[in-house]
Amino acid sequence: MKTAFKILPQLQQGDAFHLLIEVGWDVLSFVYFTKDPLCIEALDIYYAPATSSAQSLVVDLEKHLNNANLPNRLSTHIFYAFREQTLLPSLFAKEANSGEVLDALFGANYNTVVHNEQVNKLGLVVTQRVDKQIESLLLKYFPEATIQPSLACHLQKWDAGTNALMCTVYAHSFQVLLFKNGQIQLARSFMYNTPTDVAYHLLNVCTQHDFSPEQEQLILSGFIDHKSNLYDELYRYFLNISFHTADAAVASSQAVSQYPAHFFS
Repeated sequence: MKTAFKILPQLQQGDAFHLLIEVGWDVLSFVYFTKDPLCIEALDIYYAPATSSAQSLVVDLEKHLNNANLPNRLSTHIFYAFREQTLLPSLFAKEANSGEVLDALFGANYNTVVHNEQVNKLGLVVTQRVDKQIESLLLKYFPEATIQPSLACHLQKWDAGTNALMCTVYAHSFQVLLFKNGQIQLARSFMYNTPTDVAYHLLNVCTQHDFSPEQEQLILSGFIDHKSNLYDELYRYFLNISFHTADAAVASSQAVSQYPAHFFS
């Protein structure tokens, strides 16, 4: 894994933090924060190769966790950013076997564990499957952790009165959320190699859902900024681009605040 950001917590005797871990095929991030006040104190973010398999990711994760020297934790939350996921209406999700739904969409895989997370504001359930080896390793190091799909957290950001295409960029993948007419129209992840790949997929989403790239909002978060080739490519087609703004109630340490907030939102 390659280091993207490494902002270590400034520890004093007896200090302890809450820890948020996001894990996906191409990203591993540790976010250290306090709750009272709510403040992001430090970040430790790594990129994994685009070709990572479950086996290679487990090896990389264990190697990293063995040497991480993590500070004392008051709580641990694990967010999964894996692509094999979908949205189900809450009423249907209670009756359906979500594992069978995922098998139908992505092919049968019996070496996975399924997680379901309710998104009350949308009346939906995020159902996602994760390789058993990956989850077993994480729970070995963080047995106290709560687990949920990161998609559920991203969906909570949405303002129900807003039409928007939201794009969260990772090292080799990106997640797309399309909101239109008060409803979620699409939640999907794509792989990419070049900025052109990202533009192609986003424009295809717009065409399929009658969403105007010239008039509607494209809201970006993750590893992209104004000076990047990816931003330049998207600006050729999308005329109303903005970056996701962090919640005003969330503060950040001096070291973290040197970077754009949308990198980590």
